[in-house]
Amino acid sequence: MRFLNRVLLLGNLVADPALATTASGRVRVGARLAVNHFYKTADGKRAEETCFVNLEFWGRRAEIFFDTAAKGDPVLVEGRLRYYSFVADGKKRSSYRVQVGTFRVLKARERSP
Repeated sequence: MRFLNRVLLLGNLVADPALATTASGRVRVGARLAVNHFYKTADGKRAEETCFVNLEFWGRRAEIFFDTAAKGDPVLVEGRLRYYSFVADGKKRSSYRVQVGTFRVLKARERSP
């Protein structure tokens, strides 16, 4: 049996990307994407649902994303879903993130020096 783990999302960044360096020196950028879904309710009214997705970028790709993307920018990302488990406040927690393989900032904003 073959498996497929691929995610393709188009949304807007809800905050500026956050740059970090791991203890081993690897560059990581975290970002949060808002993806909207529009639909009609049973009574015919237009409704909207927003899904917030955590993204992670590694290495040179992370540096490029950090330098070109800003809060509010529309971004297209393709990657894979990753599962994380951790302990916070003594409780076991878990979350999912999209590890981005390719991306495109669709309308990069000009940054002032």
